[in-house]
Amino acid sequence: MKLTLSCIVFLVGVYFVQCTNYANVPLKSQINQVNPMIGLVFWDDVPEYYGSSFPYTALSMEYFYLPVNKLVVGRTNGVIQYNWTFIENKLTRIASRGHQAIFRPYYEYPGLPTAVPAFLKSILGYQGQVFNGEEFMDWRSPDLQAMHLDMFTKLAQRYDNDNRVAFVESGFGFWSEYHISDGPDMVLGYNFPSGDFQQKSITLITSLFKNTPVLYSIDIADIYDGQCPVFNSIKNLPFGSFDDSAFAKDSQDWNDGNKQRLGWTRYQTQPLGGEIAYEDNVQQHALDINGPEGTPLPTYVANYHYTFLIANDQVNYKYNGPLTQFQRIQQVGQTFGYKFTITSFQTNGTHTQVVVKNTGVAPAYKDMYLQVSGVQSTVSLKRLQPGNSSTVVVQVSTNAPTLKIVSPWITSKQTIQYEANL
Repeated sequence: MKLTLSCIVFLVGVYFVQCTNYANVPLKSQINQVNPMIGLVFWDDVPEYYGSSFPYTALSMEYFYLPVNKLVVGRTNGVIQYNWTFIENKLTRIASRGHQAIFRPYYEYPGLPTAVPAFLKSILGYQGQVFNGEEFMDWRSPDLQAMHLDMFTKLAQRYDNDNRVAFVESGFGFWSEYHISDGPDMVLGYNFPSGDFQQKSITLITSLFKNTPVLYSIDIADIYDGQCPVFNSIKNLPFGSFDDSAFAKDSQDWNDGNKQRLGWTRYQTQPLGGEIAYEDNVQQHALDINGPEGTPLPTYVANYHYTFLIANDQVNYKYNGPLTQFQRIQQVGQTFGYKFTITSFQTNGTHTQVVVKNTGVAPAYKDMYLQVSGVQSTVSLKRLQPGNSSTVVVQVSTNAPTLKIVSPWITSKQTIQYEANL
């Protein structure tokens, strides 16, 4: 294509207008909440118990288990039947408090009957194992396998684009945490899914959830007990991980081995979450200035690049510092995940140039955008790595631009705050 001299002059002029003569714009902003999709997490019944006295800015997410038989209620003419009331009520109440949900479907919960739908238990040939009075699954059942895949297909269709949901957790075994510790000997293909079915399930689920990250227990990488013999075949699939015994030195070496096999840089594309361990005095002193065992929780979070940790019991304790316990919960929660700091804010009257740096410990895992005077950038801040910056130019005619960070993946009661001192 040939360009005339006048075209070249015009293009150079446009470039000059866009890229020169920028003037600094004052910008001040502070973060006084836990931003969406990061922080310490409580089970949903805790905020409900405290009601209006609960300082909702201390959290951004709430957690709940989803018993499979609360969702899957039957099968008619070969079609699985669902009742969405349980999960919808949970999501609606959580969103009403300005929070998002993390939920985990489960079949086996110690001390409770399995959450296998009644229609499956009545099928001839289904025979779950009973050990010391505890009921376990029968993964030989093709009906159970088909139902499991159908359930996650329906969950993805309904909730992958739902901004009330931050993350979904999945797995098998007790609490879906990839073990049946203190239970019978594990028999793949009977009381635990076969390797082939695990691969089929994880491959399907990670392909269905395109917007909402799915997390599996770090025990999926356990090479000693062998519960996931296909780990090397599935480890590169797009799933995050959760550590259900985080922040405890007694289990640190074991957990580190699993995290290493999952990949130390996995956090760059997939979230790491978990739960503060119920070991020794870890829960009682988790928020202490120097933690329960000499390491402050924010330091631990930064070292491993955590996005969230369940800390449900923290309302029952008092850390050893001057803040209230809820203030400390918020303070520590702000040290998780992403944190956006505006390091430059300039305009030339027709374009505004913004430099945003992730000063947090992990990236954001859903799309977030700068919005200048109501005009949204097309550059996503998703997966902007800790320590990295992005320069974003937005075409908007103003000499006094304003700035927000927006996202289609947060609810109407949520905002994404940033830091700026310009």
